[in-house]
Amino acid sequence: MTLTDFSENMVSIAKNALGEQNHISYGVVNIENIPYTDNCFDRVIANMMLYHVSNLDKGLSEVKRILTQDYEDSLAITDIDDVLNYIYSLTNMSSIAELERQSLKEVLEKEMVNGVLNIPKEYGMFICTK
Repeated sequence: MTLTDFSENMVSIAKNALGEQNHISYGVVNIENIPYTDNCFDRVIANMMLYHVSNLDKGLSEVKRILTQDYEDSLAITDIDDVLNYIYSLTNMSSIAELERQSLKEVLEKEMVNGVLNIPKEYGMFICTK
């Protein structure tokens, strides 16, 4: 398993929490320039980070390059409060702040299937598998 983040501090936090283990490697990585060879990973999981990527096409093409086959991407949210926090953080969408949080939560919860809300990857997290 390889755990990476753009932030050296976040990599350090993960390393301190999980410690040195034979099956885990750590790295500071920019998704737009991933320093791994082609076709070397079966799965990529990214959480709440795509909105930080300045060139999304480049970042996703790098993900595709390092995966062993063409990827299928998906986003599965199991904690509605996490996605609500993200939605209300979108300062460029000021009309969202006018919506009552509980009402929006109820709308999103109605869209959940078996406890999972599926939304497009562009909103922050994706899981790529072969």
